[in-house]
Amino acid sequence: MNKVHACEGNHVVMDNLFTSIPMSNELSRKGIAGTGTIRENWLENAPLPPKKSMKKTSRGTFEYACSENLVIVKWNDNTAVSVATSKVKASSCVMAER
Repeated sequence: MNKVHACEGNHVVMDNLFTSIPMSNELSRKGIAGTGTIRENWLENAPLPPKKSMKKTSRGTFEYACSENLVIVKWNDNTAVSVATSKVKASSCVMAER
């Protein structure tokens, strides 16, 4: 991360091996947006329902939690999926037809 200053303004897309709240905060601090699926046990204390209860909801149900520079969305598709991003703000949330 020493040469990251050259990437300011870019958007990094990660898988769940690299996506974490500390990583997202560090990228954001350096002016780089980050988005990726995040593991259930890496959600720290995000106020989101557990995966087990999300799986019992109807398909398309979602919950989100946001901070100053990070939004985490958890939704139920065929299973519960969580995505963290610092690219958009919670006010950007819109419903999409599927």
